[in-house]
Amino acid sequence: MKLYKQRYLCKECLKTWSARTDIVEEGHTLSHQLKRSVLHMAREGITATGIARICHCSPSSVIRIIDEAAILEKIFYRCPHPKAEQNYLDSKICYN
Repeated sequence: MKLYKQRYLCKECLKTWSARTDIVEEGHTLSHQLKRSVLHMAREGITATGIARICHCSPSSVIRIIDEAAILEKIFYRCPHPKAEQNYLDSKICYN
């Protein structure tokens, strides 16, 4: 899928901005669908370089997508450990 976002220019202050869409986050170029595909392939054991070739993006973008998902998973992960409830109330992460 190719997405062409229209850019606008203010003739008075010469600032530019882009049209908004739900397909990508504001200021980003990789779609939500592409990010889900990258995470799925990573779970299947495909290397970052292989994923980058398949998805037509850079290996550093693949690694960044995986790292961002790992951070979100840590934040929202609720550990079944007995001390987890206490830790969850304090910091939302179980540190064992």
